Amino acid sequence: MANGDIFVRLARPDESLSLNAIEAECGAIFRSVAGYEWVDQGVDLSEDIWGASIKAKMCWVSVEHGVDQPIGFIAAKCFGEDIYIAEVGVVTQFQGRKIGSLLVAAVEAYARNVAARAVTLTTFSEIPWNGPYYARLGYTQLAEDQAPAYLKAIFADEAARGLMTKPRCAMELTLK
Repeated sequence: MANGDIFVRLARPDESLSLNAIEAECGAIFRSVAGYEWVDQGVDLSEDIWGASIKAKMCWVSVEHGVDQPIGFIAAKCFGEDIYIAEVGVVTQFQGRKIGSLLVAAVEAYARNVAARAVTLTTFSEIPWNGPYYARLGYTQLAEDQAPAYLKAIFADEAARGLMTKPRCAMELTLK
């Protein structure tokens, strides 16, 4: 997939540290949102986590044409018939160029290719580049009783890590 001089490809094993750096930079953006400054603390996905995602061919990166250095990423997981978007991030200087939507489109294309039922995610419901952003991409918010068991388990894990202190939601793009 491409967007002008930006294209998306599968992440490589040697890019784990680059993905960690992008994740940390994206976490820092929350410092500018009153009440969400704490989200920036503790962001450090281990190489093992990235490695598993990359090995499963469920992690994509965006790169500039001619510069093969990741400027964005998206990591996903498979849960039965659903593809779950676990993490997305784009380097600050490249934000606003629709790179995030290009990465989301790569996961959606993958999901359609494997005949997935839906693409899902969990996110903050009130942050403009979270819930409202995914709504603009066609994702709908799921009521708690509509969420599949794996999303409820993810919410429980997020609560244990302190992410549920602000409104979060599960969202879905139904493919079938």
